[in-house]
Amino acid sequence: MSTSGRSIRPALALLAVVLAGVVASGQRRFGGGERYVQPTLATSESFDGTWHFCRLAYRGRAWMTDYPDADYNFSTRVSELTKTTVGRGLNGEPQPLIVRPTDDALFQCPFVMLWQAESLYFTEEDAARMRLYLLKGGFLWSDDSWGTYAWQNFEQEMAKVLPEPHGDHFHVGAAVVRSRDATGLFNPAVYGALERKGLAQLGPRGLPVLTPAGLAYPTGLEEEMLHRPDH
Repeated sequence: MSTSGRSIRPALALLAVVLAGVVASGQRRFGGGERYVQPTLATSESFDGTWHFCRLAYRGRAWMTDYPDADYNFSTRVSELTKTTVGRGLNGEPQPLIVRPTDDALFQCPFVMLWQAESLYFTEEDAARMRLYLLKGGFLWSDDSWGTYAWQNFEQEMAKVLPEPHGDHFHVGAAVVRSRDATGLFNPAVYGALERKGLAQLGPRGLPVLTPAGLAYPTGLEEEMLHRPDH
């Protein structure tokens, strides 16, 4: 082998080591702090009866904003300023968790944090699961969102989760129901019957809304009552 060939091989080996280190670092490090964490999704085994910070891994580019430093910091402050027993790992540090809208683990989170709503997106399945989570008493906290677009996008995506009266119509998933076709919700007797059957309940603004069971209930009138939205 030539002298130049022998000198190139150590250089290539050194380059490989450097690149491997960069890749490994990129796989472990998130956020702007000094923590090195490989994000993993929570499972039922992640919960032990203590309090855990839960981050929502929605379908959007910014769900990992400030991860993991914000999660650890929030958990630490909760443990310092309240009597809440915060879940910890074997190293004694807080153990924040990551959940997706479709994960069963979501329903073991007392609250879930959503970052940067400007990139938020819910599929129909995501929205149905988030709706069920909130109807069961779950708490959603949206933070670190800025500007008109962020609010409009959050409002649009949450309308999939919590459909409610909107002017002369309801938004129900990707469809629209005209208010004239849903007057029964505002009839106390009709609403009472639907509520007893678990098909309707009062929404966050005190207005009647359909529950997940109500949205899925087959009436045979879907083609007549469900319309394509224009906004």
